[in-house]
Amino acid sequence: MQQPHYIMFHSRKPQLSAGTIAQLVKITHFNEAEIQQHYQTFLNDCPSGKADKAYFIQLHRSMYPSGDPDEFAEYLFAVFDRNRDGFIDFNDHISVLSTMMKGSFEDKYKWIFYMYDIDKDGFITYAEMSRIFIAIDKLTCRVIKSSWIQESPEMRVNRMFAKMDRNKDNKLSLDEFLAGCRSDPAMLATLSPSSF
Repeated sequence: MQQPHYIMFHSRKPQLSAGTIAQLVKITHFNEAEIQQHYQTFLNDCPSGKADKAYFIQLHRSMYPSGDPDEFAEYLFAVFDRNRDGFIDFNDHISVLSTMMKGSFEDKYKWIFYMYDIDKDGFITYAEMSRIFIAIDKLTCRVIKSSWIQESPEMRVNRMFAKMDRNKDNKLSLDEFLAGCRSDPAMLATLSPSSF
């Protein structure tokens, strides 16, 4: 997707062009008003129109002041930064929001799979899932009250792999991951960053 086209008004605050808005309406699950609202919110958080990894981590520190969000924010940044240019721009941001807020079951779980697949080799290993669960525990300081959080990261990973790793090769393909999530829709609350 092309970078957004901006129009400057007297306020000096950039606005999305009509063409960019029309393009975003076509490729997201948002209407024009929702895109404008999300854009203004994005600019309030990222006045430059982009967030680098350090700024993204700092935003998460302000959202989770009692936790340690740094590691989780790094994993999350890698998924937001779709074109791998080292920045999250509005296109990256609105695409993720569209998927997580209004996307299909499958779209949400694919997005989560790509976050857990840290090395981007098309599989989630035991070690990768452990790293994400440990990062989640640091992020939340284990304050979320659920049966999953009461277990150690190792116990949670063992439970997930027991449910999902059908061929017992100690890694999860996208198909195995999706099949496991379909069999237990409550997993979204466990796996999803939107549940925090």
